[in-house]
Amino acid sequence: MDICNMRSIIDRNNCIQMKNVDAYRDTERYYLGKTDAAKEWNDDKGIAKNLFLHTKTYSDFLEEDSLILLGRTGTGKTAILRCIEEEVKNKIITNISYVVRIHVDDITTIISEYELIDNTEITKIAIKKCTEWIINIYIMKELIQNINCSNELQTVNRFLTNIGINRRSHNIVKKMKNIIKIMSNAPGKVGEVASLVKKISESIDELHSEEYCDAVEELHNFLSNNNVLVLIDSANEYNLNCNETVIIVKALISNCFNFYDNFSKWHIYLKLALPSELYTHILQTLPGKQRGNTVVIQWKYDNLVTFIAKRIFFYMQKSQYNYLFSFLSEFDLKQLDNRATAEELIFKFMPQMCPTSLNYDFKTIAYCIRHTLKKPRELLYIFNALIDKIIQNNNINYFLENAIEIKNVIHSTQELMIGSALSMYNESFPQIEEACSRVLSNNYYLFRGSEISTRLKEAAAHTHLNSEDVKKILLESGLIGIVSEHNEIKPHNTYLGNEKSIHVITARFEYQIKGFLTFSNNEYYVIHPMCYEHFTCYVDKNTLIYMDRASDEHDIIHTILKEV
Repeated sequence: MDICNMRSIIDRNNCIQMKNVDAYRDTERYYLGKTDAAKEWNDDKGIAKNLFLHTKTYSDFLEEDSLILLGRTGTGKTAILRCIEEEVKNKIITNISYVVRIHVDDITTIISEYELIDNTEITKIAIKKCTEWIINIYIMKELIQNINCSNELQTVNRFLTNIGINRRSHNIVKKMKNIIKIMSNAPGKVGEVASLVKKISESIDELHSEEYCDAVEELHNFLSNNNVLVLIDSANEYNLNCNETVIIVKALISNCFNFYDNFSKWHIYLKLALPSELYTHILQTLPGKQRGNTVVIQWKYDNLVTFIAKRIFFYMQKSQYNYLFSFLSEFDLKQLDNRATAEELIFKFMPQMCPTSLNYDFKTIAYCIRHTLKKPRELLYIFNALIDKIIQNNNINYFLENAIEIKNVIHSTQELMIGSALSMYNESFPQIEEACSRVLSNNYYLFRGSEISTRLKEAAAHTHLNSEDVKKILLESGLIGIVSEHNEIKPHNTYLGNEKSIHVITARFEYQIKGFLTFSNNEYYVIHPMCYEHFTCYVDKNTLIYMDRASDEHDIIHTILKEV
């Protein structure tokens, strides 16, 4: 590959402008289950557990030194935490006695009573102590609710009762919030409360009363023969420009390491799920030690095929449209762990190859995945829309007879997927979708970094955003990636049936790596195929953009390239 001569492969006269198709609007038709894991587990955790995939990410995160789970919005962080919780409670995971699940929104709500306005070291230490106080109360509440306290944890039970929490209390968030509200609003002595920072620090010291410390000591003594795992679930949105958010997230990360370091005497450790979109905004600023002990969710091709096949098998058998999917009786749920069997099921109603908008056909499942950021949620968007089309036409063979319609249905879901990719930034960077649109709309699929500098400045000016933030988010969200390799597929490839040579540009997107990409004027970048129609991009008819894969991952593009 000669990246320096990348421009030579681009024939702009050979580019076509992709047409923007009507968006798929019927988002409430959950043929294959809820796209929000929290809703799905709340509706029926038995079904959710039955369909959960125990991927390598899951087993890696169960390791004791894996403290932080990083994943893009929609990659399954909540599902992993919920499955761990269920497997502890059902004694499938045997080295943990008790499990507590906390939502980060609850912690933020409790601490919000302090109205944090600064980022001083005193405030950071105080908020770390406050988050530890919150976590310990959650643990105490879980234990008194699940064991007989007549002989054990009497001090814990008395302490909780005195602050208004008992085994039947439901809204303990409200109780803790009220405690902090009372303490933070208590008038200080004249001349002693010199600043809000000191007032926060003093009120948090009051939380660590003698009674609380005695309860914690009894808790640790009780746990000498038991282990407790605390799972802290991620929020759907984080305001990255909010000082309070940054302080709390850093405090939680610090506590993960604090509990881990003290595990031998406390028998408590924390696992924290965070969106990997936070990496450059928060995690990158942490000490090197605290950036370790992380597991990044990466969905491989085989996992995604199995994921979607299992859901088709489970949900369509039970639906009112099961008469269309009678072939499902030929399969068994456990068999679908095998990728080949999972593909066989999908090919019962989808053709193996489908026409694209360019000068070649492509393997249908790979074509679907290529138009996602490898998120289960996005694949659900696509297959819900495909199944909806089958049901509308009351014909299970609809796509076998009309393969050209596959690309139109996939393209119609792109508005949903781009909105999902940018959803984490909406609160922090209002108008980010408009800014991205101004940079990418009517642009060429492949460009040098320097070629969009004018567009970036114009987008920033129109949306009142910083152009550096827009550049970062274009990369972080996966809307653009960096070129890593260039190959050529000769005419009449077995897998593509192409009449002319096809250029294959392999690109690395940030959602695939543990870390972040940087923007340079001299590097070459590509727009993600998911975006072509939404932003009406110009695409070379004889070029294929494809994503890098993990070293041990099966992927159709690398099978194709073996013929080169």
